[in-house]
Amino acid sequence: MISSNRNPDIQRGQIQMLLNTARVPNDGPTGVPILPYDPANAPDDDTTIQILAPNWLDNSDFDYSKDGYVNNPTVGGDVSEECYNLYRQRFVMVTDLATTSGSPTVTSASNPFNAAYTYPMDFILLNGNGSGAGVTGTLTRVSDGTATLSVNAGATLTNAILWFGTALAETSANALKSSGHSTFAANEGTNTVIPRWDKTNGWMEMGATGSDTFDIATPLPLNFVRSGLTLWFRCIVALNTGGTPAPVRIFAGIWDATSSQKRFLESTNFDLAATVVGGTGATSYTYKVIADLDDGRTIESDAVTIANGPASLSASNYIRLTWTNASGILNFRIYRTKGGTTSRVFTIRNGARDYNDYGTNEETGISMPSASALRPQAYGVSQVFTPAGENIWESVLIPVYIPATYDTSATTGKQWLRFGIVGAAGSARMLLLDRILLSTSNGGWQRSARDQNKILNQNPTSSPTSSTQGGTGIVPTCFTLDTPVFVCDEDGRNVRIAPIGEIEPGDYVLTGTSKISRVVKATDSLSETVYSVLLTNGVGFRCSPSERFITSRADKTGTRIDELTLGDDILCWSAEGVEKAQIAAYGIGHVPEPVRTLSLKGLKTFVAGVNEEGKGAIAHNRKADPGI
Repeated sequence: MISSNRNPDIQRGQIQMLLNTARVPNDGPTGVPILPYDPANAPDDDTTIQILAPNWLDNSDFDYSKDGYVNNPTVGGDVSEECYNLYRQRFVMVTDLATTSGSPTVTSASNPFNAAYTYPMDFILLNGNGSGAGVTGTLTRVSDGTATLSVNAGATLTNAILWFGTALAETSANALKSSGHSTFAANEGTNTVIPRWDKTNGWMEMGATGSDTFDIATPLPLNFVRSGLTLWFRCIVALNTGGTPAPVRIFAGIWDATSSQKRFLESTNFDLAATVVGGTGATSYTYKVIADLDDGRTIESDAVTIANGPASLSASNYIRLTWTNASGILNFRIYRTKGGTTSRVFTIRNGARDYNDYGTNEETGISMPSASALRPQAYGVSQVFTPAGENIWESVLIPVYIPATYDTSATTGKQWLRFGIVGAAGSARMLLLDRILLSTSNGGWQRSARDQNKILNQNPTSSPTSSTQGGTGIVPTCFTLDTPVFVCDEDGRNVRIAPIGEIEPGDYVLTGTSKISRVVKATDSLSETVYSVLLTNGVGFRCSPSERFITSRADKTGTRIDELTLGDDILCWSAEGVEKAQIAAYGIGHVPEPVRTLSLKGLKTFVAGVNEEGKGAIAHNRKADPGI
């Protein structure tokens, strides 16, 4: 029986309970254990503890074949050699393309149009219509340096950006494959540029030695990407055995697979606005802003002209410039033309999106520059890095900014994540890549909620020797022992908070209604998977995946926590009544922990995860005590 009024400092630890390492340093080859998550295993120079970020990507650790993920029981054959939900396709970037307005013929001095490729191929030409928008269609080879587009270019461009390659498709031909696949020898076996899946270890290998490059694509489970979002792409990389280390960059972007789009999510033009502040006049000023991107590309704003500017600019009479930010901007260069003289006014390197022109210059007597594109895209590139060595895993993080004026209604097809290596690497398949993450928050890697459900029912395909990868066993319905629960005396008085680990048979718990229930049994066990959940009202708890929570008044026996996701409702109780709160964050840990479940006489609900304001989530233990 509980006699104390102990109120452990659980709430101050509610953020801590979501913390864990994003990865571990020994995620190495067969024979090297993949350690369980443990705050003591700090990844490289990262902090020793990291909040886990919700992951939108299924099979993000490359553990499942399509057969192992979709079929139960498995059927074998080629589907057992295809990595689930991940596809590889040729995707070549050309940065020196020349086009002529009104002509379908394009040329490149880098000779990217290899005769060995299969044509026609899909393409996207940035600023190809002459007014900022990209142009898409199909491309046919004429020679190594010349190709014909299915549409005319709308502008005469030099050093334009062109991507071309194999169309995205969720097919066996495009699947990321292991060496046991029937088509591997004729493709991956002869062309070492094509990424391949290491089915045994559960990672992929990629790299390139020339202009021929492949990327990896995975369809998002739903089109959740909206304008103005910041997404975070994370992965871990290491040098492949026998690989030649060389400086390299990784790109990541969100692709619109709609038949009329087929491009990275694109905004409207990079808009610039100019306003006179103070006294006006009759002097004309024309402005343009050039944005330098982190992958070496540039985008430019529309040119804006002010006709009623003051004759001389000053701190009292000036022109205020504002613009919309874009993905991957390193700096903004502001240019002004007045009376036939063009000047570079200022270079902004701190991310600001406005500037007051008081008339000062960085450089004058220059020509107004131009850029390869006018429209920001949902595309980002990592910093240059050189793999540290074989089996030395490093984290790569890329922010992907979704343009503020991206029109979601134009996307009727699927949204995809695409990622790969920019340009050539030191050797073919130089990099090992694992544990990919796409999230709306910057945090450590974890499996998606769908992957967690899969693991509960089916073992992964990949299982390195001496590794902890594999099934997670039977998961009980219960809370970790430190979870605070509302308890009371037999008459309902003396309401207090106690850890569930101290609650014993004969104690009484609040049910989230006007009634109380008696504890008839307290069962301890070990849960190999633990969900750490934080609600919008500050309620936090840790529990097994099968613990059930009341989500609405109609939800009489509760919903399993592993069937809920960010934004879903959970009913909470306090002395003021019942309220709805939403899941604000959650993490999934795989270090086994002691847990306890309560069997109740009376109503099968109790209030857990109580915070300092006296609010707690209403849990249901239907599975734990069906016979009582």
